[in-house]
Amino acid sequence: MIFNVSAKSRSEIFNNIASLESHAGTPFLAAKNIRPGMHTYTDEQGRNTYIPLVSDKDPKNPGEYSGVIMIDADGRKSISKDTELKGSYHAINLPPGKLPEAEATIIAVDFESASTLHDAIKEMGLEKINILAAFSHSNLLDVARNINRDRPEQKIIIASDNNVKIARHTGKNYALGWGEKAAKEAGGMNIYPAFPKEGLKVESKDSKSWRNFNDVANGYENGLEMVIARLQPVKQILVQARNLARDIKQEQEQKKQPVAENRPKARNKQRPGMELGR
Repeated sequence: MIFNVSAKSRSEIFNNIASLESHAGTPFLAAKNIRPGMHTYTDEQGRNTYIPLVSDKDPKNPGEYSGVIMIDADGRKSISKDTELKGSYHAINLPPGKLPEAEATIIAVDFESASTLHDAIKEMGLEKINILAAFSHSNLLDVARNINRDRPEQKIIIASDNNVKIARHTGKNYALGWGEKAAKEAGGMNIYPAFPKEGLKVESKDSKSWRNFNDVANGYENGLEMVIARLQPVKQILVQARNLARDIKQEQEQKKQPVAENRPKARNKQRPGMELGR
């Protein structure tokens, strides 16, 4: 993903927009069918979308504010000039800061894909899952490394793009490659969207360049259901992890219980000069 670099610093930008949470929506959020708010911000004109980034690079100060991604009304993205994107992320529907405890973390490439996954997870009734946007394919691995370092017990799921158009022309699907690499190193799994020819809302030339879960949700008649279907392996992993945690807890509780001693009963000894039965 290529960004323009803003002439303003992250503090200059955030000080101007911190009080303008995008409850009314912006052109970008409307185009991607993303709910307003969700800790995204706008300007006084309601034109641009501002997405704060945080970083866990310093384990002593996780969730430190690290920059801003800006998206204009035409969808062009830029980044504050003093932002180090490596290891930075935006947590969907969470305020900037340290991530809450969770059973799993899903790391998507971009904000719109992560937002769609958030809606799908909510529709599935799954809880205790943090969903992050890394904003580049190479950054998926950096974010996953920090999560692994600080929360080794968590399941990590990478949600990569599936750039079929580039794969068709070059023979290589770099988006999937980055996703598989990050998932392998993090000890997790990679999920990615599929783009069947059937079920499209409107056949258009844009469908040939689709690549992420947001494209699926918006481009097909049953788009959100299709995203949910791709998330079923995540649900199975969580169920298995919960069952394992339950079994371990039960085993630990059993070990704490005192074990009754199984000693042989003492036999009655016959005193000298006495006979039993008399």
